[in-house]
Amino acid sequence: MIKNMTFPIPDKYYQLFYRVAQAGMIAFAFVFRPATKGVNLAVWREGEILIIKNSYYHKHTLPGGYVKPGEAPGPAAVRELEEEVGLHVSPGRLKRFRAYRFKSHYKRETVTLFELHLKTAPTIRVDNREVIWAGFLSPTEALSLNLAMPVRRYLENKTGFEGE
Repeated sequence: MIKNMTFPIPDKYYQLFYRVAQAGMIAFAFVFRPATKGVNLAVWREGEILIIKNSYYHKHTLPGGYVKPGEAPGPAAVRELEEEVGLHVSPGRLKRFRAYRFKSHYKRETVTLFELHLKTAPTIRVDNREVIWAGFLSPTEALSLNLAMPVRRYLENKTGFEGE
């Protein structure tokens, strides 16, 4: 009798996979200059915003990711929020803030930003593979981090922060 044996893969190997995949995506984008669609979620609770750190990206950001072909931004945002921090919400709870376009890593990105306001503290779960840290921070604390530029601009505009 042969047993189905599984071997747990340490998180550091998943993190390495994500970094290699990210480098491959950047190389692909360098050659083909694709237009991509994505979503970000500004999750607010008691004046604090949920910030995450991905294993493959050197800046802190908001939960989010790519919109799959045939997928609308709202359901993509719900999917990404659950995948990245284990938080499940219905699409109707999201408020579309705005869509913005920018160039990043040779891609022309269109990102739809949603806001979600929570009344109670949710249980946040990170997998320590794709997402290695998540936490609610005040806007001032978040702005002290090395933030992805769209996140920094959102927070500066949202809070009226006067940069130096």
